[in-house]
Amino acid sequence: LGYIAMLNASGPRSGPSYETDPYNRVYWSASTMPANFAVSVNTTSVTYTWTDVLDESGYRIRRASDSSVIADLGANTVAFQVTGLSSNSYTNNYLESYNPVGSSVTAAIVKYTLPAEPLNVSTSNITTTSIDLSWSGNGNTSTTTYEVNFATNAAFVSTSTFYAVTVSSTFANLSSNTTYYFRVRTVNGDGIFTGFANTIYARTLPTPKYWTKAGGAGNASDGNNWDPTGVPQDGDVIIFSSSGTANCTWDLTSPLESLSINTGYSGTITLGNALTVGDFTLTAGGINLNGNNLTVRKSHIRNGGTFTAGAGTTVEFGGSTAQTISGSANPIQFGSAHFVVNNSSSVTLQQALYFGGNMQISAGTLYAGAY
Repeated sequence: LGYIAMLNASGPRSGPSYETDPYNRVYWSASTMPANFAVSVNTTSVTYTWTDVLDESGYRIRRASDSSVIADLGANTVAFQVTGLSSNSYTNNYLESYNPVGSSVTAAIVKYTLPAEPLNVSTSNITTTSIDLSWSGNGNTSTTTYEVNFATNAAFVSTSTFYAVTVSSTFANLSSNTTYYFRVRTVNGDGIFTGFANTIYARTLPTPKYWTKAGGAGNASDGNNWDPTGVPQDGDVIIFSSSGTANCTWDLTSPLESLSINTGYSGTITLGNALTVGDFTLTAGGINLNGNNLTVRKSHIRNGGTFTAGAGTTVEFGGSTAQTISGSANPIQFGSAHFVVNNSSSVTLQQALYFGGNMQISAGTLYAGAY
């Protein structure tokens, strides 16, 4: 009952003159080329299908690059799935049907697995003219292309589009104090797109305002005391430095993106109202809360200078993301103020801390470390 391979044979395998082969055991020619060889894909696999031929011993799926065998399959098989692939994986394979006489092959099919939608789109390192954008590739191959849209409106009217083969990008030459919207999707090698990941937005910082005290009085509400000229507004970046060393009375209620009291400033800022800032940095000069409360929503950096807070005042860390208290000053002094943590995330001490009032944790976690 073995197979008889007869080269150059012709005619039906079991015609009248071959009555000794009633079960089609004799192969007279190489296996016929399979018809309808096709492939379907998902994100991690490809599935090959074809129409069964009548004269095969089996099938092999081979790589077109080197003819190596991916799968050796039995007769009458009509499908095979290649699994364990990455999203947007390149495949280039063909099908061979064979019998003891010989084999026939199909044309190779080039196909990419489907792309995976990017995850965890986020912004960071925001300046007056740039925003860093990053995301997770979510299992896509390292050569995957991502389409990034950004616009100044949530509807993405007049969208700018570019393509990246990394999972991060820096958007430069942006306008200051402007909100930008971002969305990212993946495209595979066959030009098939995923949906967009979540839309996020970020606002570039305003052009910093420098204290000059060019006006007649030392009030923050005098626009002539600032460069560029104008009264500080909500979300402004405020800098005290050598550009103006006179004392300042902070008689505004606008929350600030940041307040930096830098090297070169020798005056004192005296609060006339409660103040809320994002980032607070004190390196030189001084700040006197003057009976008013200070709320910090991002980082608090203390490298020097004088911080004066009388009894009954409060320094609150009230952000919604992780905050740090750091700097070269040791310990970081908060005078007689109460120390309050009211953060939905956490506050971490990176330096020793001193305060003369009470400590209260209303929300979040305070990580004291070794301090």
